[in-house]
Amino acid sequence: MIYKMRNGLVGIDTRSILVPMSGMTASAHPHRYLVPRLGLIDVHTNSFFVRSVVQWNALPNDVAAAPSVDAFKRRVSEMQH
Repeated sequence: MIYKMRNGLVGIDTRSILVPMSGMTASAHPHRYLVPRLGLIDVHTNSFFVRSVVQWNALPNDVAAAPSVDAFKRRVSEMQH
């Protein structure tokens, strides 16, 4: 879903929910987002969206920068094998 949101393939305004992360590390891809924090008590830490952002940020660059949904799915599948 984050791939589709990032590439404008869904009708969701992502500007307020997907905030690009600034700064890079050697192993990070340039399409990372800040993990949402919901106040002092993170009751939503295990929510689908928060977990998805964490997993998205952990992807290798060639997966996150896939040119199509099919290529993205194929690259994720190849990572799992």
